[in-house]
Amino acid sequence: MKQRRRIPVRVLVMVVAVLVAATTACSGAGSQTQARLGAADDVVKALSRVADDAARQITGRGQAPELNRLSGELDDLLKRAPQGSSLSAVDKAAVQRAAQQAALAREIAKALGVADEITALITKDSVELVKGFRYPLTNRLTPARYQRLETSAQSVLKDTTCQLFLDAMPTRVAPSPSPLAQATLPSYLPPARPTFQDVYTKLKTTMEKADAALSTATLYVNLYGLTSGLLSKSSGYVSKAKNSMTATSWENAGALRLYMQICVFTK
Repeated sequence: MKQRRRIPVRVLVMVVAVLVAATTACSGAGSQTQARLGAADDVVKALSRVADDAARQITGRGQAPELNRLSGELDDLLKRAPQGSSLSAVDKAAVQRAAQQAALAREIAKALGVADEITALITKDSVELVKGFRYPLTNRLTPARYQRLETSAQSVLKDTTCQLFLDAMPTRVAPSPSPLAQATLPSYLPPARPTFQDVYTKLKTTMEKADAALSTATLYVNLYGLTSGLLSKSSGYVSKAKNSMTATSWENAGALRLYMQICVFTK
């Protein structure tokens, strides 16, 4: 009968050590994988939270500094976001939405500067238009009365601009498939685009309400020329606003946000 070969103790010790090392390595790798998954989940959650904040600021009263801060925060998080097949469909949608919100916030922040320019131009251009179309008899008006003439023109210029903004608003028949759908303007029927006659009547009525002496406004200013000038300027403002952002941003809350900035948030 053959005797069993005895395995040296030191060999047994080496085998046990190898097994322990392998077990420890597997356990460490599993812990690292779990840590990576947890970190990725945290980033996606942070992206969703900041994207929600950006959406509220975009459709609310968020100004350029706040919008730029949020877009920068989203950009930083997007650099840390996991990519490819490691994301679920829900997480991919969250990352995509965050990227679009970052771009939209950045564009609207820039466009708000254009909105402020338009607000200043409404005041400046109305004064220049009245000066350009006034008649010699205007010199007989008192400074206070002449100022009411300018104020009336300014009021009509802003009103006409706001009407044209509403006319240029995007209309939606069905919900948008875009992740930005929550920030889009609901479906609506825009009001009729103001005509030359509408603006002329509004201008004459506004002058008469401002000062009874301006009921004979045609003695002081070429109302037809002034009306044409007001329509031209207001149309130019809307084009300037649309050109300040991409068509996608205009469709997804941009038009509404600039309208609110010019027509609602400023007197």
